[in-house]
Amino acid sequence: MCGDATDLHHVVQLMDGQPWRCLCTSPPYLSRRHYQQRITDWQALALGFMEAAMLWAAPDSDALVNLGLIYEHRRVVRYWEPWLDACEARGWPLFGWYVWDKLSGFPGNHYGRLAPTHEWLFHFQQGSTQAQAWIATKTPGARRSMTSAVRDPNGQMRHFTSSQPVGQYKVPDSVLRIPRYRRRRSGGDFHPAMQAQEFQAAILYTWSQPDDVVYDPFGGSGQTLLTAHALGRRCVIMDIAPVYVALMLQRWLDVTGELPRRLQ
Repeated sequence: MCGDATDLHHVVQLMDGQPWRCLCTSPPYLSRRHYQQRITDWQALALGFMEAAMLWAAPDSDALVNLGLIYEHRRVVRYWEPWLDACEARGWPLFGWYVWDKLSGFPGNHYGRLAPTHEWLFHFQQGSTQAQAWIATKTPGARRSMTSAVRDPNGQMRHFTSSQPVGQYKVPDSVLRIPRYRRRRSGGDFHPAMQAQEFQAAILYTWSQPDDVVYDPFGGSGQTLLTAHALGRRCVIMDIAPVYVALMLQRWLDVTGELPRRLQ
């Protein structure tokens, strides 16, 4: 849908009576990128889309919001803090705070800072759901015992051995080590802030099941739509810019050979 994610009427139209199970999105990062629509009040945008979205959250839903770093006047701008406080005041406290390690930073002078290679992933949860194990070990099917150590409250180390076998998969940890989107050498870029499809696939596989509804209120280039399709999830997606909605439609058509079921 070409619509405004902060407008409840638009969100109601898009949802068509079905709640979402997993919200996966990356809102504009304050003033970091040049989008089609100028962002004049980032806090109103961020809180507005959350208020509209959470009205359509399933009881056991997870919302994952990706945001990047901003520097101004020799300081880090913690622009996410007022938004997080407002969300908590409305009953959506921050459930998890993760790091997306993009594995490589851009070369050049970063004004005395280390080259930034990470962004944040903020996690809100309704109900009680478990992260699905998805990362395979180096030796699939290996069966072995686990030996490790823990530190007791008095500071002493205590070793223990578990007879439980280590399985083929493990629950992801709080750092997602996934390369950034690689820009095309020819043909231009789709969008000023393209995401790596592997990053979105990790989120959707971890916090949703096949046929679950995935919601992206800032659809951009349509990466979430294509990732959900590849993983067998249903996707509802919107963007306020007609040019990006046209891009989503064209990319979907290129992959599937048909248009999406609904278009407002």
